[in-house]
Amino acid sequence: MRAWETGDIDDLVSLLAEDASMSMPPWLYWLDGREAVAAALRSPGTWQGEPRAGCCRLVATAINGQPAALAYVRGPDGRYMSMCLTVLTVNQDGRISEMTVFVLPEHFAAWGYAPTLDADTAPS
Repeated sequence: MRAWETGDIDDLVSLLAEDASMSMPPWLYWLDGREAVAAALRSPGTWQGEPRAGCCRLVATAINGQPAALAYVRGPDGRYMSMCLTVLTVNQDGRISEMTVFVLPEHFAAWGYAPTLDADTAPS
């Protein structure tokens, strides 16, 4: 969470298993292997610009017993708007082997989470 919130992509990539995968159901989006996932994480399109500290806030949660994080992206008014839920699968070595991303911001409230976070919300 700290790596994502600070824009430290190298730190985030260091947590990935070599055979890591990333998907975004229900879209036909699948990345296979650490380098493919790393390329997506480094892409300016992923960040709406260059990776940078302060563009996102994450809220830790769990889904079906797996670690997960709700991501909020900073809007022009400084508030953080709900964006996606990422469920992580962690292998026996403690590395992230799978990232399943659900871009469903409209469901945050139904799941019991705030649809927005104030501009002064501290990083995780």
